[in-house]
Amino acid sequence: MHDELYKKVNHIQRGMLPELLAEISHALVVSNLDEVPALRLELYGASMATTGLDLQSWINFILERSTKLTFFSHPVPEEELVAIFLKGLHPTFSSCKSTLPFPATCLL
Repeated sequence: MHDELYKKVNHIQRGMLPELLAEISHALVVSNLDEVPALRLELYGASMATTGLDLQSWINFILERSTKLTFFSHPVPEEELVAIFLKGLHPTFSSCKSTLPFPATCLL
């Protein structure tokens, strides 16, 4: 556990797991609200190359950032996520962009 986070939760008594989890959640939200603009920039500016050209890592990257933004009450619409996914694909997958046999939303 990061030292800053530890300092915020070390007052919780041993064995009080629900209280500890609530306090950790609160501490993370309070300290990470300023991350929303950075997360949005990271999401919109990323490409598959960011994740080492691995398709599953690229999908996970998009989903992780989307989940974090939703948690911070700044969700990204599904259509934008699909557009980000397709725009960031490696040129190897360029044929998939126009000939997907199923809706692109199935990928996310």
